[in-house]
Amino acid sequence: MAKKVNYFIIVLLLLLFTAIIAGGEEVRWETSSNHTLHQGEMISKGGFVVSAFDFDTRSDTVSITIFKGNTTVSQDVLGAGGMSTYNDDIKIVVRELWGGDRKDQWVKIEVFLRKRPGLAISISTDKNEYKPQNTVSATVTVRNNGNDKIQRVELNIDSGLESVYQNSRYYFGEIQNGKSEKIIMEYRVPLLSESKYFTITANASGIDWKNVTYTASASKKITVLPVQYLEIKKMFTDSLFLHETASVYIKIRNTGIVDLKSIQVTDEIPAGFELKNGTGLKWNLSLKPGEETSYFYLLKPVCSGNLSVPAAAAEFTVNGTNYIVESNRPHVLVRGPRPVITKTTKSSVVAPGDEINVAISVKNEGDLPAIISITETLPQGVSLVKGKLSLNQVLNRSEIQTFDYTVTVNNFGKTDFPPATAEFTYSGADRNFTALSNIFSVLAVNSSGNSPEVTSPGTPIPAASTPGFESLISAIAFMLLYFIKRT
Repeated sequence: MAKKVNYFIIVLLLLLFTAIIAGGEEVRWETSSNHTLHQGEMISKGGFVVSAFDFDTRSDTVSITIFKGNTTVSQDVLGAGGMSTYNDDIKIVVRELWGGDRKDQWVKIEVFLRKRPGLAISISTDKNEYKPQNTVSATVTVRNNGNDKIQRVELNIDSGLESVYQNSRYYFGEIQNGKSEKIIMEYRVPLLSESKYFTITANASGIDWKNVTYTASASKKITVLPVQYLEIKKMFTDSLFLHETASVYIKIRNTGIVDLKSIQVTDEIPAGFELKNGTGLKWNLSLKPGEETSYFYLLKPVCSGNLSVPAAAAEFTVNGTNYIVESNRPHVLVRGPRPVITKTTKSSVVAPGDEINVAISVKNEGDLPAIISITETLPQGVSLVKGKLSLNQVLNRSEIQTFDYTVTVNNFGKTDFPPATAEFTYSGADRNFTALSNIFSVLAVNSSGNSPEVTSPGTPIPAASTPGFESLISAIAFMLLYFIKRT
């Protein structure tokens, strides 16, 4: 029996101790503000309206009334040093009254508002758009933006997506003013056939020491992109010598969730290459979900340098909508010499028989020395006067060699000079390569700038006539004609 009594006393003391702690919470007030009110004047503070009425000169008091909305919640007659409070939310202290002047009655008051917590939520994501098989990472921040602590904070997060951690509800015992708590959520991105918006929402609630509830909410919209129907990847030999062969490998995979029929795959030969095998770069195929196929062909480089490779493309139709998917765009380094030939003349308009000078310049812009042979061919109607029409040289990297010659253009009109042709190779190569220069034209005219009049063969050019002989010549001609007819 004594043990039961002792147990009862312990429980009673615990309850009493808890009640004392709960009831002993002191009001925490904000920094006060001072105001002076005259008869009938009002001030607004923290959702309350405070007014001063009925100044009593006999008792040196004033009536202080507190309104909330349109309701009077407190009314007290106060003298200097008097205090009025309402629900521990607002406190008013009379600091000073007027000095006996009945014409100018006033009261100086100090207003205190209870400190209150606040709740604010923000949501941020690592991206705004997500592809299939990505993971959404969202950071939810709960902040106490008030000036008092908040307790028993509950946070609920929802997105409509599958959570990696399988948890969407969190609790915090308290959050001090100015402090925050962060939660990082991760969600799996679903496989969709079309784009869809998802909204991540967060709702939080908490209470202050008076059990007043505070709430906050926030949302963030994200886009989940549909499953890409098709994936096309192009693999290209990334480095080779000019005499070697480049391998091209195209892989096409159905990454979607529907069958794809009549897929048209096309590719193109990059600049600086020739197709070594095969008759074309077009293919037609169909793929089931998850199925893939590949194509292979070879290219032969015709010049060296850092070359760009165009993308391969796949075109197909799903539910009446046409799609074109392109592959990556590889780059390739072709090593070897690269002769760049320039052919120039300063004479574009000449007279027949004039001498013109033609200059040939060749520069090796590749990364290996070139064994080069350049030959020139003269067009019809052009004669060599002096100089040489060929060059045989080992041309090192970035080296420039030149030669020139002089010719005459013998015909009137336009003469086209063909490109200079270079045959070159390099150490280790098993074949020769060809490079061509630019072309130009020369126009031959007479010294007056016009082409001469062309006459038909056998037709003499009339001589200058002497005055007085025209009629005599006509008569003789007439008589000869008459005589011939008679005979």
